[in-house]
Amino acid sequence: MGETHQKKPSLKHSNARSPPLRALLLSNPARQCHDPLMSTPTYTITQLTPDHAAQWQAMRIASIRDFPLGFLVTEDEAAAVPLDQLADRFLLGNDWGIFVGTTLIGFCNCRRQTLIRTKHRAEIGPFFISAPYHGTGAATQLMTTTIDRVRADGIEQLELYVDSTNTRAIRFYERMGFTCAAILPNMVKINGQSHDDLFYILPLTP
Repeated sequence: MGETHQKKPSLKHSNARSPPLRALLLSNPARQCHDPLMSTPTYTITQLTPDHAAQWQAMRIASIRDFPLGFLVTEDEAAAVPLDQLADRFLLGNDWGIFVGTTLIGFCNCRRQTLIRTKHRAEIGPFFISAPYHGTGAATQLMTTTIDRVRADGIEQLELYVDSTNTRAIRFYERMGFTCAAILPNMVKINGQSHDDLFYILPLTP
């Protein structure tokens, strides 16, 4: 796969004590990806900008409605976020999208920790691929380019949280090399039902 020779932006930092975000199932600007088992589609992975805010919000709301296990926020909470606030989010440079043409079909947020003692770590979440593109290689391409990018930025450990009942996502993360490091009981309640989270890690050092 070819890559452009644009300068790679560094991961922006996050608050080390911020609550974990779930991942459902990051990367060089305008990287072209193609599943060899299919003649189409051809994927483009690029850093999201404020211009993508409306498309990202629409996809996020639909994703929460269809796959509530993958998100901490509710559909109503997501819809209440104004577009200008989302635009500010994308200025941080932590959000990446995977596209077919100009259509966003998945997204990933990856944040580096900020403290001196934790800045060797980064966290993924949310990570999402639209259902029609499950099994097409899109998730693998998005995760692979994420891993490549954070490794190049000197990250030593990549982390994510996933609902313990989200078996499809768990299989995918384990296939990508992540291992379960902890079980976090009663992390989320959906419609009054308690859900445990699994904490997964991917060491990136040799």
